[in-house]
Amino acid sequence: MIYLRGGFTLHALRLRLGDETFFRTLRIYTDRYRYGTVTTRDFIVTAEIVSGQDLDAFFDAWLYQRSCPRCRSSASSRSADQRRTCRAQCGLA
Repeated sequence: MIYLRGGFTLHALRLRLGDETFFRTLRIYTDRYRYGTVTTRDFIVTAEIVSGQDLDAFFDAWLYQRSCPRCRSSASSRSADQRRTCRAQCGLA
């Protein structure tokens, strides 16, 4: 589970911030720290600055608590145009 947790955390952050803010966060983070040494806190601070949100409770729940927050997901499809929609919501446990 430990190896999956980082990926789950990033996906939950993307759901929380939305695609535009999430990917802007990644671009700014990689541009700023390219070729340098970084910490998890560096990423958290970047995400907070870009999003304008206090994300301490989010990252505490996803990275530092014993268990991951619970997530709910649903999927639907339309046969006429073959579109599939997936939705997920991850809360703080």
